[in-house]
Amino acid sequence: MWGGAHRPSGWIKVNTNGAAKGKPGMAGAGGLIRDDFGRWLGGFSQNIGITTSIAAELWAVKMGLELAWDLGVTKLILEVDFEVVCHFLRSNHNDVGGNKALLRDIRALLLHEWLIVPEHVYCESNMCADWLANHALLLPLGAYRLANCPRELDLVLFGDVAGSTVSYLFIA
Repeated sequence: MWGGAHRPSGWIKVNTNGAAKGKPGMAGAGGLIRDDFGRWLGGFSQNIGITTSIAAELWAVKMGLELAWDLGVTKLILEVDFEVVCHFLRSNHNDVGGNKALLRDIRALLLHEWLIVPEHVYCESNMCADWLANHALLLPLGAYRLANCPRELDLVLFGDVAGSTVSYLFIA
């Protein structure tokens, strides 16, 4: 179960999110991978530096796909809360404001031998990924994979698995 919605056995879910504090501004990407019962399989936070919100979202998708592939996932639900990014993933549209190389990398990942279903979700359903993206801003530049769920995220993760919204205060 994820957020009250059941997926068939064997499907894995990755939630990704980008956060930019300006246009452009300091930006982070974050995400997590869970099994069909909502259990943490892995996560990531990446301090990107200064970029736009759409670039941060695309970086998050790329990192989420890379982590899922490295974990051996073959059936993946990819949830993002930026509808424009979902549109890019489902189409051949390339007008991404200077992010063509990043989108090309993502599309190459989509061509791997796996099943991927990109879905748009509301921000309230993506709180864990949002937390990880904002957490990235506290880290030195670079990408960090997380084998275990950060303790500060436990309550938000529990609420998401239970299908309820849990608010959090993030102080950067």
